[in-house]
Amino acid sequence: MNIAKILELSQRPPLYERSSKSIWEDPHIGEQMLAAHLHPEWDSASRKHSFIEASVRWLHETVLPPACDLLDLGCGPGLYSQPLAALGYQVTGLDLVPTSLAYAVQQAQKAGLDIQYRQQNYLQLEFEAAFDAALLIYCDYGALTDEERQQVAANVFRALRPGGLWVLDVWTTKFRSPDDLPKTWGGGSYGFWSGQPHVFLREAFHYPERQVFLDQTIVVPEEGEIQLYRVWERFFTEETLLPFFTEAGFRVKGMFGDVAGAALTADSQSLAVILEKP
Repeated sequence: MNIAKILELSQRPPLYERSSKSIWEDPHIGEQMLAAHLHPEWDSASRKHSFIEASVRWLHETVLPPACDLLDLGCGPGLYSQPLAALGYQVTGLDLVPTSLAYAVQQAQKAGLDIQYRQQNYLQLEFEAAFDAALLIYCDYGALTDEERQQVAANVFRALRPGGLWVLDVWTTKFRSPDDLPKTWGGGSYGFWSGQPHVFLREAFHYPERQVFLDQTIVVPEEGEIQLYRVWERFFTEETLLPFFTEAGFRVKGMFGDVAGAALTADSQSLAVILEKP
């Protein structure tokens, strides 16, 4: 075990410094993420399936225009795309993880649904006035840098037709305590982080000046190179979130405690926003 390398990696990095390898690029982790998406009782890669059902119902009955052209950003294995397509929406789903997309395509074909799935980074959207609504659900917006947030807002604004809606959610500053900074070892012969014998170090860092947390994992496999994975997450208030949207040209149509329509309170751990392109 290369102790010196582990100690070098186990340092507080500059804000938003990315690891050389993305969590989205590893095929083994992609398989594990798909399993997490599909577990009905886990709030990990996706929310619990009972919540997703309630969320789809709220979006369909209260928020989205009927049978509209809908863009599902970060669609994963289609847990929103497929039920919304079954309700008559014309859905295009974008995601980076091939394993999840392959599952989504397979399930859409089984159900006889014409969903357009693409492996694409939503930082590089090229659509222009192509959709009536867009979704970015399960707080993906907080995992970006501030510059990337501005880019995504501009991309979605351009992709929507006039009057189009963008529905997304983020974590609030109530979701995580500044003291929630675990540092733990683990490992085994097989696990989420590796398909071979390995150990891993998970640690967290807080950047209070920006309300950002970093969850970092160092994976030491029995064979091969040490891998470093970083997941950044910003936590928001209304005051720190809304300028990203107003600067892009959106107006705020509604705010809720989650994407199933819960009331927004001072103790809400998530904040869901409905934005409109004028």
